Amino acid sequence: MEPVDRMTTALRLRGLDIVHPFAVEATLDALFPFPRFGREACLGLLIGNSRVLWAPFSAWVSASGAGREDPLDDYVAEAVGEALTGTRAEVFFTQRRDYVAGSGVAAVPFQRLGREIGFAALGPAHLSVHPVHGPWFAFRAVVVLDAPAPAELALASPRLEPCGTCSQPCVGAVEEALRASGTGDASRPVRADIREHWRRWVAVRDSCPHGRAHRYGEAQIGYHYTKDRAHLG
Repeated sequence: MEPVDRMTTALRLRGLDIVHPFAVEATLDALFPFPRFGREACLGLLIGNSRVLWAPFSAWVSASGAGREDPLDDYVAEAVGEALTGTRAEVFFTQRRDYVAGSGVAAVPFQRLGREIGFAALGPAHLSVHPVHGPWFAFRAVVVLDAPAPAELALASPRLEPCGTCSQPCVGAVEEALRASGTGDASRPVRADIREHWRRWVAVRDSCPHGRAHRYGEAQIGYHYTKDRAHLG
């Protein structure tokens, strides 16, 4: 998969170090109607990042003076666009909520997709948990290439581990976070709750016993949860 190797190298240089190939098949239509360019199965790439993102992203913001509330959206779009130069593909970003007009599917359900293609479990605290990174990673995009999916990428079984054998300390942590924010009834937008009580929500992630060596640095944690550019240094 030479084109995939080239794209993966380009993305990793920008800190998007998670590139997970999978087959875009009709069985995924129940989650999201991805294009297949007239094929039975296309090659898809689930793109994300670990803590590796922070250094190149911070340097980019310093150099570009990006002025949006969250310049990370622009950064990811630029990095993915550059990696796909000369390649026929469609891209679906986590920040977009306006896909597939009229179908009722406004956004890609990244957590469910990650589980279905065998990338990360979906835990009881609604965290995606990878067997290596634990909950310390983020989904950023899905790329669907106009290329056939190799046979070995036929959809895997949904990933249940590592959450399936865990004592699930995250359950108590998320209950505490909901009590602290007073929003267990979902009466306010979740994003507002996270920004106001963000340290409680970090504690939910910290309660997970998996991937602790991959925990984000304090500046990265602060920025992702608050969008306060002071964390960019």
